[in-house]
Amino acid sequence: MSAEKDARPTAFPPDVASCHAMLEGVLQSLAEREKRIGELETILDALIRERSGPKSERYDPDQLALF
Repeated sequence: MSAEKDARPTAFPPDVASCHAMLEGVLQSLAEREKRIGELETILDALIRERSGPKSERYDPDQLALF
């Protein structure tokens, strides 16, 4: 992990409200990362299926003309 990505504070705020605000920010950041990871996993799964799926199930853009 690079130094710029390491957002750990050197000291925690002295009051509880600031600690709660900091935790809310961390939780929001974590939720955004989890969402992005899910999106990337979905894309990766689709690419793997397209690349290594059975020949009969592979996407063929020329077949769109059949409709």
